[in-house]
Amino acid sequence: MDPNEALETIRNIVTQHYGGIARISDYEEMADLIAGLDNWLSTGGFMPAPWQESRPGHWQEVLASTNAKAYEDGLKAGNQNSL
Repeated sequence: MDPNEALETIRNIVTQHYGGIARISDYEEMADLIAGLDNWLSTGGFMPAPWQESRPGHWQEVLASTNAKAYEDGLKAGNQNSL
């Protein structure tokens, strides 16, 4: 498991989602990566480098440039399938 590579791929899939070009296989890959990253972190692995940095990273830029507010509103409304 390379947590940096996993996070980069997850972020790319999120970008594709908000751009309307994600495929079902992308979501399946993202689920596998999230499960792998969770296992990695839960067993003492180091956090991906971007999460260790204090400056805003790609994730914040992606959310700022998309309809993230609609996603957050969906989560607040209890829609766990907003993504």
